[in-house]
Amino acid sequence: MNLKDELLKTKEWALLLSCMQHASEAQLCDQKSELIRDIDWNYLFSFSEYHSLLPILHWGIKRMGDTEAPPEVLTFLRDNFRASHLRNLLAAHTLSQCEQMFKAERIPAIAFKGIVLAYAIYEHPALRQFGDIDILIQQHQLPKARSLLQQHDYRPVYPPGMLTDPRVQELSFNQTRIYDRYYHELTLQSRDDLMQIDLHWALSPRLYPSAPDLAGIWGGIRTASLNGHTVLTLSQEHQLLNICIHAAKDRWRTLKWVVDIDRLVRSEGDLDWVQLKELASASRSDRILTFGLHLSQLLLDTPIPTSRFASAKGRSSEADLSAILEVLFRPGTPRPRALGCLGINPIYLRLCGGWSLRMRYLCRALTLPRPEDEVMFGLAQQQYPLWRLRRPFWLLGRCLSRIPRPRPDANPFRE
Repeated sequence: MNLKDELLKTKEWALLLSCMQHASEAQLCDQKSELIRDIDWNYLFSFSEYHSLLPILHWGIKRMGDTEAPPEVLTFLRDNFRASHLRNLLAAHTLSQCEQMFKAERIPAIAFKGIVLAYAIYEHPALRQFGDIDILIQQHQLPKARSLLQQHDYRPVYPPGMLTDPRVQELSFNQTRIYDRYYHELTLQSRDDLMQIDLHWALSPRLYPSAPDLAGIWGGIRTASLNGHTVLTLSQEHQLLNICIHAAKDRWRTLKWVVDIDRLVRSEGDLDWVQLKELASASRSDRILTFGLHLSQLLLDTPIPTSRFASAKGRSSEADLSAILEVLFRPGTPRPRALGCLGINPIYLRLCGGWSLRMRYLCRALTLPRPEDEVMFGLAQQQYPLWRLRRPFWLLGRCLSRIPRPRPDANPFRE
Protein backbone atom coordinates (compact mmCIF):
# COMPACT_ATOMS: atom_id res chain seq x y z
CA MET A 1 0.00 0.00 0.00
CA ASN A 2 1.44 3.41 -1.00
CA LEU A 3 1.53 6.56 1.11
CA LYS A 4 -1.59 8.10 -0.43
CA ASP A 5 -3.62 4.93 0.11
CA GLU A 6 -2.68 5.10 3.79
CA LEU A 7 -4.02 8.66 3.97
CA LEU A 8 -7.26 7.78 2.19
CA LYS A 9 -8.07 5.23 4.90
CA THR A 10 -9.10 8.20 7.11
CA LYS A 11 -12.42 9.47 5.72
CA GLU A 12 -11.92 13.07 6.86
CA TRP A 13 -8.54 13.27 5.16
CA ALA A 14 -9.89 11.57 2.05
CA LEU A 15 -12.77 14.06 1.81
CA LEU A 16 -10.51 17.06 2.22
CA LEU A 17 -8.01 15.76 -0.35
CA SER A 18 -10.89 15.23 -2.75
CA CYS A 19 -12.02 18.85 -2.25
CA MET A 20 -8.46 20.07 -2.78
CA GLN A 21 -8.18 18.37 -6.15
CA HIS A 22 -8.77 20.28 -9.36
CA ALA A 23 -11.51 18.07 -10.83
CA SER A 24 -14.71 18.34 -12.84
CA GLU A 25 -18.03 18.60 -11.03
CA ALA A 26 -19.02 15.07 -12.03
CA GLN A 27 -15.76 13.65 -10.72
CA LEU A 28 -16.23 15.46 -7.43
CA CYS A 29 -19.69 14.00 -6.99
CA ASP A 30 -18.45 10.49 -7.68
CA GLN A 31 -15.54 10.85 -5.27
CA LYS A 32 -17.40 12.35 -2.31
CA SER A 33 -20.81 10.72 -2.40
CA GLU A 34 -19.54 7.93 -0.16
CA LEU A 35 -16.99 9.96 1.79
CA ILE A 36 -19.54 12.42 3.14
CA ARG A 37 -21.30 9.78 5.23
CA ASP A 38 -20.30 9.25 8.88
CA ILE A 39 -17.86 12.16 8.92
CA ASP A 40 -16.56 13.56 12.20
CA TRP A 41 -17.30 17.16 11.27
CA ASN A 42 -15.68 18.73 14.34
CA TYR A 43 -12.41 16.99 13.59
CA LEU A 44 -12.63 17.82 9.89
CA PHE A 45 -13.28 21.51 10.66
CA SER A 46 -10.35 21.66 13.10
CA PHE A 47 -8.00 19.98 10.65
CA SER A 48 -9.14 22.12 7.70
CA GLU A 49 -8.89 25.33 9.71
CA TYR A 50 -5.35 24.44 10.79
CA HIS A 51 -4.37 24.13 7.12
CA SER A 52 -6.38 27.23 6.03
CA LEU A 53 -8.58 25.04 3.81
CA LEU A 54 -12.11 25.66 5.12
CA PRO A 55 -13.08 27.69 2.00
CA ILE A 56 -11.81 24.87 -0.23
CA LEU A 57 -13.81 22.36 1.83
CA HIS A 58 -16.91 24.50 1.30
CA TRP A 59 -16.21 24.84 -2.43
CA GLY A 60 -15.81 21.12 -2.93
CA ILE A 61 -18.91 20.14 -0.95
CA LYS A 62 -20.99 22.85 -2.65
CA ARG A 63 -20.11 21.47 -6.09
CA MET A 64 -21.54 18.11 -5.08
CA GLY A 65 -25.09 19.43 -5.18
CA ASP A 66 -27.42 17.57 -2.81
CA THR A 67 -25.43 16.04 0.04
CA GLU A 68 -26.03 14.34 3.34
CA ALA A 69 -24.10 17.04 5.20
CA PRO A 70 -26.11 18.50 8.12
CA PRO A 71 -27.62 21.96 7.44
CA GLU A 72 -25.60 23.54 10.26
CA VAL A 73 -22.41 22.25 8.63
CA LEU A 74 -23.32 23.83 5.30
CA THR A 75 -24.24 27.10 7.02
CA PHE A 76 -20.94 27.24 8.91
CA LEU A 77 -18.91 26.60 5.77
CA ARG A 78 -20.89 29.14 3.76
CA ASP A 79 -20.41 31.86 6.38
CA ASN A 80 -16.69 31.11 6.62
CA PHE A 81 -16.39 31.30 2.82
CA ARG A 82 -18.14 34.69 2.73
CA ALA A 83 -15.88 36.01 5.50
CA SER A 84 -12.81 34.85 3.56
CA HIS A 85 -14.10 36.58 0.44
CA LEU A 86 -14.71 39.87 2.26
CA ARG A 87 -11.26 39.79 3.84
CA ASN A 88 -9.57 39.11 0.50
CA LEU A 89 -11.50 41.99 -1.07
CA LEU A 90 -10.23 44.23 1.73
CA ALA A 91 -6.69 42.93 1.19
CA ALA A 92 -6.90 43.66 -2.56
CA HIS A 93 -8.10 47.20 -1.82
CA THR A 94 -5.31 47.70 0.74
CA LEU A 95 -2.69 46.44 -1.71
CA SER A 96 -4.01 48.82 -4.37
CA GLN A 97 -3.65 51.74 -1.95
CA CYS A 98 -0.09 50.71 -1.06
CA GLU A 99 0.83 50.33 -4.72
CA GLN A 100 -0.46 53.82 -5.47
CA MET A 101 1.43 55.29 -2.49
CA PHE A 102 4.68 53.59 -3.48
CA LYS A 103 4.25 54.56 -7.13
CA ALA A 104 3.77 58.20 -6.18
CA GLU A 105 7.07 58.07 -4.24
CA ARG A 106 8.83 56.11 -7.01
CA ILE A 107 9.27 52.98 -4.91
CA PRO A 108 9.09 49.87 -7.14
CA ALA A 109 7.04 47.17 -5.40
CA ILE A 110 6.21 43.55 -6.26
CA ALA A 111 3.22 41.79 -4.70
CA PHE A 112 3.52 38.03 -4.32
CA LYS A 113 2.42 34.92 -2.41
CA GLY A 114 -1.11 34.69 -0.95
CA ILE A 115 -2.84 37.83 -2.21
CA VAL A 116 -1.69 37.39 -5.82
CA LEU A 117 -2.25 33.63 -5.86
CA ALA A 118 -5.82 34.07 -4.61
CA TYR A 119 -6.80 36.19 -7.60
CA ALA A 120 -4.51 34.74 -10.26
CA ILE A 121 -4.70 30.95 -10.05
CA TYR A 122 -7.68 29.90 -7.88
CA GLU A 123 -11.21 29.27 -9.11
CA HIS A 124 -12.47 31.93 -6.67
CA PRO A 125 -10.39 34.50 -4.71
CA ALA A 126 -11.95 33.43 -1.39
CA LEU A 127 -10.40 29.96 -1.71
CA ARG A 128 -6.86 31.10 -0.80
CA GLN A 129 -6.54 32.27 2.81
CA PHE A 130 -3.47 34.24 3.90
CA GLY A 131 -2.35 36.16 6.95
CA ASP A 132 -0.72 39.24 5.46
CA ILE A 133 0.08 41.14 2.28
CA ASP A 134 3.59 40.37 1.01
CA ILE A 135 5.39 43.12 -0.93
CA LEU A 136 8.96 42.95 -2.24
CA ILE A 137 10.94 46.19 -2.43
CA GLN A 138 14.61 47.03 -2.90
CA GLN A 139 16.50 47.17 0.38
CA HIS A 140 17.70 50.76 -0.04
CA GLN A 141 14.02 51.79 -0.30
CA LEU A 142 13.10 50.17 3.05
CA PRO A 143 13.44 53.29 5.27
CA LYS A 144 11.36 55.35 2.85
CA ALA A 145 8.67 52.67 2.46
CA ARG A 146 8.49 52.08 6.21
CA SER A 147 8.15 55.81 6.90
CA LEU A 148 5.42 56.10 4.28
CA LEU A 149 3.37 53.28 5.81
CA GLN A 150 3.83 54.67 9.32
CA GLN A 151 2.44 57.99 8.08
CA HIS A 152 -0.68 56.02 7.11
CA ASP A 153 -1.13 54.54 10.60
CA TYR A 154 0.83 51.30 10.19
CA ARG A 155 3.15 50.30 13.03
CA PRO A 156 6.05 47.81 13.02
CA VAL A 157 5.48 44.48 14.77
CA TYR A 158 8.43 42.27 15.74
CA PRO A 159 8.48 38.64 16.93
CA PRO A 160 8.32 38.53 20.75
CA GLY A 161 11.66 36.69 21.01
CA MET A 162 13.46 39.75 19.68
CA LEU A 163 12.09 42.18 22.26
CA THR A 164 13.36 42.99 25.72
CA ASP A 165 9.82 44.14 26.57
CA PRO A 166 7.08 42.68 24.30
CA ARG A 167 4.90 45.70 25.05
CA VAL A 168 7.44 48.01 23.40
CA GLN A 169 7.77 47.28 19.69
CA GLU A 170 11.26 48.70 19.31
CA LEU A 171 14.66 47.14 18.65
CA SER A 172 17.93 48.36 20.08
CA PHE A 173 20.48 49.95 17.75
CA ASN A 174 22.47 46.72 17.60
CA GLN A 175 19.37 44.60 17.01
CA THR A 176 18.26 46.90 14.19
CA ARG A 177 21.64 46.58 12.49
CA ILE A 178 21.52 42.78 12.71
CA TYR A 179 17.86 42.68 11.70
CA ASP A 180 18.39 44.69 8.50
CA ARG A 181 21.49 42.72 7.54
CA TYR A 182 20.46 39.14 8.28
CA TYR A 183 16.67 39.16 8.12
CA HIS A 184 14.43 39.63 5.06
CA GLU A 185 11.09 41.21 6.00
CA LEU A 186 9.47 43.82 8.22
CA THR A 187 5.87 43.40 9.40
CA LEU A 188 3.67 46.48 9.77
CA GLN A 189 0.13 46.30 11.15
CA SER A 190 -2.77 48.67 10.56
CA ARG A 191 -4.14 50.65 13.48
CA ASP A 192 -7.42 48.71 13.39
CA ASP A 193 -5.49 45.37 13.42
CA LEU A 194 -7.39 44.18 10.33
CA MET A 195 -4.44 43.97 7.97
CA GLN A 196 -0.70 43.27 8.07
CA ILE A 197 1.82 44.23 5.41
CA ASP A 198 5.13 42.38 5.15
CA LEU A 199 7.80 44.47 3.45
CA HIS A 200 10.41 42.10 1.99
CA TRP A 201 13.83 43.12 0.73
CA ALA A 202 14.74 39.45 0.09
CA LEU A 203 12.73 36.25 -0.22
CA SER A 204 14.61 34.40 2.53
CA PRO A 205 16.87 35.39 5.44
CA ARG A 206 20.60 34.84 4.99
CA LEU A 207 20.28 31.83 7.28
CA TYR A 208 19.04 29.75 4.34
CA PRO A 209 21.47 29.14 1.45
CA SER A 210 18.64 28.47 -1.05
CA ALA A 211 17.64 31.89 -2.32
CA PRO A 212 16.62 33.11 -5.82
CA ASP A 213 18.69 35.85 -7.43
CA LEU A 214 16.99 39.19 -6.76
CA ALA A 215 18.30 40.73 -9.97
CA GLY A 216 16.63 37.95 -11.95
CA ILE A 217 13.40 38.44 -10.02
CA TRP A 218 13.27 42.17 -10.73
CA GLY A 219 14.14 41.52 -14.37
CA GLY A 220 11.32 39.00 -14.85
CA ILE A 221 8.35 40.74 -13.21
CA ARG A 222 4.92 40.71 -14.82
CA THR A 223 1.53 42.30 -14.12
CA ALA A 224 -1.52 40.74 -12.47
CA SER A 225 -5.09 41.91 -12.01
CA LEU A 226 -6.50 41.98 -8.48
CA ASN A 227 -10.19 42.84 -8.37
CA GLY A 228 -9.76 45.35 -11.18
CA HIS A 229 -6.43 46.75 -9.99
CA THR A 230 -3.15 46.05 -11.80
CA VAL A 231 -0.07 45.25 -9.71
CA LEU A 232 3.43 43.97 -10.36
CA THR A 233 4.17 40.39 -9.34
CA LEU A 234 6.67 37.57 -9.80
CA SER A 235 6.88 35.47 -12.93
CA GLN A 236 5.11 32.11 -12.68
CA GLU A 237 8.44 30.32 -12.48
CA HIS A 238 9.73 32.48 -9.63
CA GLN A 239 6.34 32.24 -7.89
CA LEU A 240 6.39 28.42 -7.97
CA LEU A 241 10.00 28.22 -6.85
CA ASN A 242 9.35 30.66 -4.02
CA ILE A 243 6.36 28.60 -2.78
CA CYS A 244 8.54 25.49 -2.51
CA ILE A 245 11.39 27.36 -0.77
CA HIS A 246 8.96 29.10 1.60
CA ALA A 247 7.30 25.78 2.48
CA ALA A 248 10.65 24.15 3.27
CA LYS A 249 11.73 27.20 5.29
CA ASP A 250 8.46 27.06 7.26
CA ARG A 251 8.74 23.29 7.88
CA TRP A 252 5.96 22.27 5.46
CA ARG A 253 3.34 22.89 8.12
CA THR A 254 0.27 23.44 5.93
CA LEU A 255 -1.46 21.76 3.01
CA LYS A 256 -2.44 25.06 1.38
CA TRP A 257 1.06 25.23 -0.15
CA VAL A 258 0.38 21.92 -1.90
CA VAL A 259 -2.75 23.45 -3.43
CA ASP A 260 -0.72 26.52 -4.47
CA ILE A 261 1.71 24.31 -6.38
CA ASP A 262 -1.10 22.36 -8.03
CA ARG A 263 -3.03 25.46 -9.15
CA LEU A 264 0.10 27.20 -10.42
CA VAL A 265 1.04 24.21 -12.57
CA ARG A 266 -2.54 24.02 -13.89
CA SER A 267 -2.91 27.79 -14.46
CA GLU A 268 -3.62 29.15 -17.94
CA GLY A 269 -0.16 30.55 -18.56
CA ASP A 270 2.20 27.74 -19.53
CA LEU A 271 5.17 27.31 -17.21
CA ASP A 272 8.61 27.42 -18.77
CA TRP A 273 9.91 24.18 -17.26
CA VAL A 274 13.40 24.66 -18.67
CA GLN A 275 13.69 28.08 -17.06
CA LEU A 276 12.21 26.75 -13.82
CA LYS A 277 14.91 24.07 -13.59
CA GLU A 278 17.59 26.66 -14.35
CA LEU A 279 16.27 28.99 -11.64
CA ALA A 280 16.19 26.13 -9.12
CA SER A 281 19.75 25.14 -9.97
CA ALA A 282 21.01 28.73 -9.75
CA SER A 283 19.37 29.19 -6.35
CA ARG A 284 20.62 25.83 -5.00
CA SER A 285 17.05 24.63 -4.51
CA ASP A 286 16.76 21.78 -7.02
CA ARG A 287 15.79 19.21 -4.41
CA ILE A 288 13.38 21.59 -2.66
CA LEU A 289 11.55 22.24 -5.94
CA THR A 290 11.55 18.56 -6.90
CA PHE A 291 10.10 17.58 -3.54
CA GLY A 292 7.32 20.19 -3.72
CA LEU A 293 6.31 19.03 -7.20
CA HIS A 294 6.37 15.37 -6.17
CA LEU A 295 4.29 16.02 -3.05
CA SER A 296 1.67 17.87 -5.11
CA GLN A 297 1.71 15.08 -7.67
CA LEU A 298 1.24 12.45 -4.96
CA LEU A 299 -1.65 14.18 -3.15
CA LEU A 300 -3.45 16.02 -5.97
CA ASP A 301 -2.35 14.26 -9.17
CA THR A 302 -0.67 17.45 -10.39
CA PRO A 303 0.40 17.02 -14.03
CA ILE A 304 4.21 17.23 -13.96
CA PRO A 305 5.81 16.77 -17.41
CA THR A 306 7.79 13.54 -17.27
CA SER A 307 10.08 14.84 -20.00
CA ARG A 308 11.15 17.75 -17.79
CA PHE A 309 10.95 16.21 -14.32
CA ALA A 310 11.39 12.52 -14.99
CA SER A 311 13.54 12.23 -11.87
CA ALA A 312 11.04 13.93 -9.56
CA LYS A 313 10.07 10.74 -7.79
CA GLY A 314 13.59 9.40 -7.70
CA ARG A 315 14.98 12.47 -5.97
CA SER A 316 12.20 12.60 -3.36
CA SER A 317 12.70 9.51 -1.27
CA GLU A 318 9.96 7.66 0.55
CA ALA A 319 11.60 8.65 3.84
CA ASP A 320 11.35 12.36 2.96
CA LEU A 321 7.71 12.02 1.94
CA SER A 322 6.83 10.03 5.05
CA ALA A 323 8.47 12.66 7.27
CA ILE A 324 6.63 15.57 5.65
CA LEU A 325 3.29 13.75 5.55
CA GLU A 326 3.71 13.08 9.27
CA VAL A 327 4.13 16.82 9.83
CA LEU A 328 1.16 17.70 7.60
CA PHE A 329 -1.36 15.13 8.80
CA ARG A 330 -0.29 14.65 12.42
CA PRO A 331 0.86 18.11 13.48
CA GLY A 332 0.30 17.42 17.17
CA THR A 333 2.77 14.54 17.31
CA PRO A 334 5.74 15.40 19.59
CA ARG A 335 8.98 15.93 17.65
CA PRO A 336 12.62 15.69 18.76
CA ARG A 337 13.71 19.01 20.24
CA ALA A 338 17.46 18.87 19.87
CA LEU A 339 17.71 20.57 16.46
CA GLY A 340 15.01 23.11 17.32
CA CYS A 341 16.84 24.08 20.50
CA LEU A 342 19.92 24.85 18.39
CA GLY A 343 17.89 26.96 15.99
CA ILE A 344 18.08 24.37 13.18
CA ASN A 345 15.11 23.67 10.91
CA PRO A 346 15.03 19.84 10.54
CA ILE A 347 12.68 19.90 7.52
CA TYR A 348 14.85 22.33 5.59
CA LEU A 349 17.94 20.36 6.57
CA ARG A 350 16.34 17.21 5.14
CA LEU A 351 15.31 18.85 1.85
CA CYS A 352 17.99 21.42 1.08
CA GLY A 353 20.23 19.12 -0.98
CA GLY A 354 23.59 17.38 -0.75
CA TRP A 355 25.94 17.26 2.19
CA SER A 356 27.86 20.39 1.17
CA LEU A 357 24.68 22.48 1.19
CA ARG A 358 23.55 20.93 4.47
CA MET A 359 26.87 21.71 6.11
CA ARG A 360 26.64 25.29 4.86
CA TYR A 361 23.17 25.61 6.37
CA LEU A 362 24.26 24.09 9.69
CA CYS A 363 27.21 26.45 9.87
CA ARG A 364 24.98 29.46 9.26
CA ALA A 365 22.35 28.27 11.73
CA LEU A 366 24.93 27.97 14.49
CA THR A 367 27.02 31.07 13.79
CA LEU A 368 24.96 33.82 12.14
CA PRO A 369 23.75 36.42 14.65
CA ARG A 370 20.02 36.98 15.01
CA PRO A 371 18.15 39.92 16.54
CA GLU A 372 16.91 37.79 19.45
CA ASP A 373 20.48 36.95 20.49
CA GLU A 374 20.84 40.22 22.38
CA VAL A 375 17.76 39.32 24.42
CA MET A 376 18.90 35.74 25.06
CA PHE A 377 22.54 36.43 25.82
CA GLY A 378 22.65 40.09 26.87
CA LEU A 379 25.40 40.91 24.40
CA ALA A 380 26.78 44.40 24.22
CA GLN A 381 27.25 46.16 20.89
CA GLN A 382 31.06 45.95 20.99
CA GLN A 383 30.86 42.13 21.23
CA TYR A 384 29.22 41.82 17.81
CA PRO A 385 32.39 40.72 15.89
CA LEU A 386 32.75 37.74 18.24
CA TRP A 387 29.20 36.45 17.82
CA ARG A 388 30.03 33.99 15.06
CA LEU A 389 32.72 32.36 17.21
CA ARG A 390 30.90 32.37 20.52
CA ARG A 391 27.32 31.76 19.41
CA PRO A 392 27.54 27.93 19.03
CA PHE A 393 28.80 27.61 22.61
CA TRP A 394 26.05 29.88 23.92
CA LEU A 395 23.42 27.84 22.09
CA LEU A 396 24.81 24.56 23.41
CA GLY A 397 24.90 25.90 26.97
CA ARG A 398 21.35 27.22 26.62
CA CYS A 399 20.08 23.86 25.44
CA LEU A 400 21.85 21.93 28.19
CA SER A 401 20.55 24.23 30.91
CA ARG A 402 16.98 24.36 29.65
CA ILE A 403 14.52 22.67 32.00
CA PRO A 404 12.69 19.90 30.12
CA ARG A 405 9.08 20.80 29.41
CA PRO A 406 6.28 18.22 29.53
CA ARG A 407 5.28 17.02 26.11
CA PRO A 408 1.61 16.79 25.20
CA ASP A 409 0.29 13.25 25.22
CA ALA A 410 -2.86 13.95 23.25
CA ASN A 411 -2.80 14.56 19.51
CA PRO A 412 -5.32 17.32 18.60
CA PHE A 413 -5.80 15.67 15.23
CA ARG A 414 -6.65 12.01 15.62
CA GLU A 415 -5.78 9.42 13.02
